[in-house]
Amino acid sequence: MLTLDGHVSIQQPDKWASCDTLTYDDTHEILTLIGHIQVAKNSHDILKCDELILDLKQESFEARKSIYSIFHIKKTKRL
Repeated sequence: MLTLDGHVSIQQPDKWASCDTLTYDDTHEILTLIGHIQVAKNSHDILKCDELILDLKQESFEARKSIYSIFHIKKTKRL
């Protein structure tokens, strides 16, 4: 288990996240972000909340408390 406190930032080429506290459970591959969370993907999709649980194995997430989000959906051509 790894815990980081303070203004924590993580980045990947197309997304970034920041929070007050990040905990990584390496046994279950779960990241828990707490406090002033901001996540952005491709500079368009934004999620803000107070608690975020990321399941890296399942490639899923659960946002909790004071959730705000903007997600853009691409239009596709109909057949």
